[in-house]
Amino acid sequence: MKSDEAVSEVLGFVLVLGLVIILVSLVTAAALPNLIKESEIEDNEKALSSFEGIKKDMDTFCLAEVPGMKKQVIIDTSDKARLSVSYGKKVGEIYRELKITYEAENILAEKVRIVIDSNGLTRNGKSVLPPSFLIAVNPKDTAEQMESGDKIRIEYSYQGTAVEGGNTWHLFSIRLL
Repeated sequence: MKSDEAVSEVLGFVLVLGLVIILVSLVTAAALPNLIKESEIEDNEKALSSFEGIKKDMDTFCLAEVPGMKKQVIIDTSDKARLSVSYGKKVGEIYRELKITYEAENILAEKVRIVIDSNGLTRNGKSVLPPSFLIAVNPKDTAEQMESGDKIRIEYSYQGTAVEGGNTWHLFSIRLL
């Protein structure tokens, strides 16, 4: 006759191991979405902070009115984010209104769209910083561009002013690197 003593120890071990695996799975399933959401919110807040700095720099450049002033900024984002430089409405014969846009297609946090243009700085259509100056680009100097990735470098330089339609427009050259 065979002894069944070892069978109960193995069976007990398998049952305890199964319970541990189930508990770890439940904790992971409950906690992981919150961690992902917090990470996405943090990435969006970093991008907003970077855009606030860019807007304030551009305002400073406009106040100083010194052509050639430039700065580079690295925007630390999630890999699901896009940064684009595009044109808005025409400003006279040569210039176009400048629009810099950050968009993040998040998995769990809200989708985010941050824009710098002549309407100021907005996040999802709501004003973050009010408009200070009318900003434009010369399409010959600044191409429409789009970059995506977790670190996007943007370089902006002040080019001077132009008077169009009775308004003074501050001209910038923008590059995504």
